[in-house]
Amino acid sequence: MITERVKKSFGKSASRYDRYGAFQKEVSRELVQEFSGDIFPAPRMILDIGSGTGFTSRDAAERWPESDVTAIDIAPPMASATRRAGVSRSIAADVGKLPFREKGFDLAVSSLALQWTPQNAELFGEIAGVLRKRGALLFSTLGPGTLIELRTAYDRACRECTGEEARFAPLPGMAEIARNMRSAGFQEVAGKTVSVVKSYDSVETLLKTLKGIGATAPGRPDNLPRRDVLRKTVDIYSKLGRTVQATYRVVYLSGIKG
Repeated sequence: MITERVKKSFGKSASRYDRYGAFQKEVSRELVQEFSGDIFPAPRMILDIGSGTGFTSRDAAERWPESDVTAIDIAPPMASATRRAGVSRSIAADVGKLPFREKGFDLAVSSLALQWTPQNAELFGEIAGVLRKRGALLFSTLGPGTLIELRTAYDRACRECTGEEARFAPLPGMAEIARNMRSAGFQEVAGKTVSVVKSYDSVETLLKTLKGIGATAPGRPDNLPRRDVLRKTVDIYSKLGRTVQATYRVVYLSGIKG
């Protein structure tokens, strides 16, 4: 189940998400247009989980033009943004408690949303519960090593300013997620992990981008940042190279409900 903090963070970012979400849109398009390949012939009913402002729903509708897309997002403002993008069936709902009684979907698709919830067997069992027999799950998520530059700088700043290390919640890797999918009954699980390095003109621009997509609150460490730690983080990160780079480890996975 997604936390209330995540819900509020993404709700606040709904109005500016499209301005800062270029990377998220790139990953969505790669997921739906390329990674999906030919394994999903012609799904009639598609569920978009964590729709954001609706770009994955639009990608799915373009990829499978005969389909009907239903979208959910934990944040009501995001669900409203998806409706404005042309997806009429868009509701605010938690992936941990899907509001669908029947096994009515041929495909569940989700792009860069599931990392904000425990990607355990219970989560994948909930998704499997709304899929028809031989229904498919197609998703992207973030894996270990994501934002390693920022995390390293923050950890060093924490140690220098507080004497304590930074405590980040770990991100599961592809192998662990695949095991959890299989435990929930998914078969033919396939995946890949891709490293994407983005450059920014300053640390402040990177932080502004993360805040713009709502990733700051759920992504921050357990020991909450102090102002002196943040200032030291920016100083350390700025000295790492001539340009500010950020690494994203994108995990793409698919599976078929047995």
